[in-house]
Amino acid sequence: MAFRTYTIAEIDLPSVTSILGTLDKSDALIPWATRCMSQFIRDNKSDREKYPDLESLLKAAESSWRDVRDEAAGIGSKVHGLIERHIKREAVYTGEILTAENSFNAFKQWEKEHDVKWLQSELTVYHSIECYAGTLDAICLFEGKPY
Repeated sequence: MAFRTYTIAEIDLPSVTSILGTLDKSDALIPWATRCMSQFIRDNKSDREKYPDLESLLKAAESSWRDVRDEAAGIGSKVHGLIERHIKREAVYTGEILTAENSFNAFKQWEKEHDVKWLQSELTVYHSIECYAGTLDAICLFEGKPY
């Protein structure tokens, strides 16, 4: 993972995401990766053409979590982009991103149900004493209160 920084007043500050990326998440990720591997084996155990023996099936299953992670991250990035354009009142074409459309529609329903009013988006913020920075996705009024 690349370590991202923000330059604020000619000082490079590490990003919150980069700092959090250094934390040990194995307690949650190892069981998740194991479930991905188990699911891959269940889904592919009968495919003798692709996996003629147990060893080839297990080898493929060992890295199956990467495919699950990458697919989810791709969809998440697409949904984030749709929501960002929506908040900025830019054109949004959901048909081009079918995998993200359900999530985007759920977001719009949530927005409507809670009378969300967008005030600002993609705002760089920093802590001058603790020396870190990041980007807020958005600031809004949610049911009349600022968040």
